[in-house]
Amino acid sequence: MGTVTQLTASTSGGSNVTYEWDFGDGSNASGAVVSHQYAAPGTYSAEVTATNSVGQATATTIVQVDEGIASLAAANDGPTVLGNPTELTATISNGSNVIYEWDFGDGDSANGAAVSHQYTAPGSYTAEVTATNSLGQETATTIIIIIDEPIRTFIPLLLKP
Repeated sequence: MGTVTQLTASTSGGSNVTYEWDFGDGSNASGAVVSHQYAAPGTYSAEVTATNSVGQATATTIVQVDEGIASLAAANDGPTVLGNPTELTATISNGSNVIYEWDFGDGDSANGAAVSHQYTAPGSYTAEVTATNSLGQETATTIIIIIDEPIRTFIPLLLKP
């Protein structure tokens, strides 16, 4: 995914130790310190085996490979009548292991890509969502309109004598 992961192995004793790595994605390498670039986001189990003339030992570490966040957008289903919930959604075009944090603009907050919030007063609110993962974060906003009562449309009736 563009980011190189460096892995280091060591032993508490022994001499003439060699290290063999299995990166968990079908790739292998040798050495106490190795670098590897994973091709796709995901969770990988990297295993190293230390060997010398009297034996061997194996250790495993988990490697989390994330994809950067791109094109965060925030939306809502308003305008909303006071007393009803407003549904808010955050979307991204790319990204993995993303955490979404909402600030509704009225002092309340929530977590998740899709959330629901009930405002307690009519008005215009700016809700902000922040999407975060290990590679960074992005922020987007959406304007929410809360009205006192439903919008009604009146069509005048014209009568001909």
